[in-house]
Amino acid sequence: MMGILRVKDKRVVSRVVDVLERGGVCVVPTDTVYGLIANATDEKAVQKIFSIKGRLKDKAVSIFVDDIHMARQYAEILEKVEDFLERVWPGPVMGVFKAAHQNGLSSVLAGRKGTVGMRAPDHEFLQKILSSVDFPLAQSSANISGKLPAKHVDEVVLYFQNKEIQPDLVVDGGALGRRPSTVVDFSRNKPTVLREGAVSKKKILGLLQELGLL
Repeated sequence: MMGILRVKDKRVVSRVVDVLERGGVCVVPTDTVYGLIANATDEKAVQKIFSIKGRLKDKAVSIFVDDIHMARQYAEILEKVEDFLERVWPGPVMGVFKAAHQNGLSSVLAGRKGTVGMRAPDHEFLQKILSSVDFPLAQSSANISGKLPAKHVDEVVLYFQNKEIQPDLVVDGGALGRRPSTVVDFSRNKPTVLREGAVSKKKILGLLQELGLL
């Protein structure tokens, strides 16, 4: 049975950190939808996210980072791209980058393409978690693979309550209404918007042009 705590519970940050440090997986509210999170440097913990979702291993999951400094430890990020990230982070924009060599991340995070998706979330609770641990967070939307991302904790329970492998802890942050993050691929010569989400494609392209990235 999954344990559920409210996001305003005084124990919640320490409980989540404890689960993550022991290799567990938590469901938490984010600035978009509910997400599954785990220690991104722990192979078994990341594998557990795939098992919970029923996700194929060739479909990479992304990571949450505290800031651009942390992002540089795990990916190759050009200086001009850092200027872009400073304008959109923290926030619902994910960048896809070439993974840094020997970056210490779980081997399944980069998938088959040698790239890693990451963003700094604009969510007070998640920021507290990131500032309390010394590793980035592997993250994926809280749902069974192929289903819609959960926007309420009741949906989380319905997805996972009868599964053999479940999240270790669920944090109830109320109803979430935002769209998933917008995804921008920086792993090639020319940036490409892979998915339009909470931030419009028009706004992203305008910013990329302003910064000389297009």
